[in-house]
Amino acid sequence: MLRPSALAAALMLIAGPAAATDWSVDGDTSSLGFIGTQAGSEFTGRFEAFTADISFDPADLEAVSVRVVIDVASFDSGSQDRDETAMDGDWFDVETYPEAVFEVTGVEATGEGAYEAAATLTIKDQTHDVVLPFTLAIDGDTARMSGELTVDRRDYTLGTGDWATGELVGTDVTITVDLSAVRVPE
Repeated sequence: MLRPSALAAALMLIAGPAAATDWSVDGDTSSLGFIGTQAGSEFTGRFEAFTADISFDPADLEAVSVRVVIDVASFDSGSQDRDETAMDGDWFDVETYPEAVFEVTGVEATGEGAYEAAATLTIKDQTHDVVLPFTLAIDGDTARMSGELTVDRRDYTLGTGDWATGELVGTDVTITVDLSAVRVPE
């Protein structure tokens, strides 16, 4: 298991050089993070553990295969109280749903070094289509991708009960991805 803040991150390293390429995410230099608000103040955090299976052929974007599995219990917002609350049934319900999954369904080039990944994001058995815009730079056998997307946490039944209104904890959450990967030798 890799140790980055990862979610939508690994999925973006899919626009590489010259042949079908598998990529391995460097957990020490990658992060899968999030930005939320609580009591009107912004806070940031990340997921410390995830795995990513990435395959990309730049000559055939239809052949892209990316699947990221996030260990929800690795949620780290910098606040022990918030982190513990996030694990309970009103939020991630980590005992029932220990993983979240981001899976790319298609990639489109939108400019030089710019892409969009159509994907599904599944949290607590709630699956929704998302689009992750990202930039990608490849230098030899290394790749660096960066992107972000915003989701409504209520779409994934995150923050139910008294938390659902958005008064204390905002409903929009921005997922940030900053990944570094290396080409896997054939």
